[in-house]
Amino acid sequence: MKATVADIARSCGLSTATVDRVL
Repeated sequence: MKATVADIARSCGLSTATVDRVL
């Protein structure tokens, strides 16, 4: 799941760190 979220974030142009913070 985390890998998918990170992949989506990368596609959107966001940083994994930001996604991790949101999660």
